[in-house]
Amino acid sequence: MKKLISILSFFCLQTAVAQNSEIQEVEQLLTNYISPLPHALGAGLNNAWWTTAKPHKKLGFDVSLSITPIIIPDVDKSFSIGNEGSFSGGETATIFGGLNNKGDVNYNGSYICKMPSGLGIGFVTTPMLQAGIGLPLKTEVDFRYSPELKLKSFNLELIGVGVKHDLLQWIPVLNKVPIDLSVMAGHTRLNTGFDIQDQGINLNVKATTINLLLSKKVALLTAYAGVGYNHTSSNVAITLDEQNTSFLQSIENEANVDLSELATIEFENRTDLKANIGARVQLTLLTINASYTITQSGYKLYTAGIGVSLR
Repeated sequence: MKKLISILSFFCLQTAVAQNSEIQEVEQLLTNYISPLPHALGAGLNNAWWTTAKPHKKLGFDVSLSITPIIIPDVDKSFSIGNEGSFSGGETATIFGGLNNKGDVNYNGSYICKMPSGLGIGFVTTPMLQAGIGLPLKTEVDFRYSPELKLKSFNLELIGVGVKHDLLQWIPVLNKVPIDLSVMAGHTRLNTGFDIQDQGINLNVKATTINLLLSKKVALLTAYAGVGYNHTSSNVAITLDEQNTSFLQSIENEANVDLSELATIEFENRTDLKANIGARVQLTLLTINASYTITQSGYKLYTAGIGVSLR
């Protein structure tokens, strides 16, 4: 009897190990498909914090609205399902891939379903409403906020805070040079939910950036540039139920794999370096700005904005 129990326990353990391995494979499929989105959003959230290196004077303020299209690199538009493990297949779209690029998913050599197609777009856009106020010691605090927006198949909530501080005031001689040099840091949190081809997704992105800023104002025109560091962390929560007709539900049904443990997936953190150039025109209180940012990982960001600024 003890021997029989030992044999049954061994087989149960092997089955559990195999199930866990298959769940990890499905998690990797989902990660490869979705992760370009939070990486791109992170680049966008870490952008558009400044249009000048000069902080506001005490109690000076500005309110601005900007929009930033983030161009998606080709490497983030597709991935290979691979031939190792229980699940295999060829090239397939990420969330930014082609509308017709649906790769076949095979389970132990037998076809079970197709991966979802991409959205067929080469960019994603981050609009941003921001306000800043000047504090003592040539310091400025900036705030970003979006109240929770809920639609039938989409929701969004955003909050962020940043600090900009003048450096030249602490450097003798250089503080007389007619340029502005500052350091700034900002942190933004985005929570959003949406459907991807019948699959409910709740995405959380945290984006942090630290930058060295330089600007020069001549008459109405301010030219500015910056170099910085970006960090993005993100996770996604999914739901599966009997009414679900997504590819994940097909995998669970056809491969008989319990995917309930996929409730939350942590994506790999993304760190990146970036460089930025731009210009701003100020017409009395009205400001109009445009800038270009490129990151080490290949994202290109174009920002245009308008605002009201005083002091």
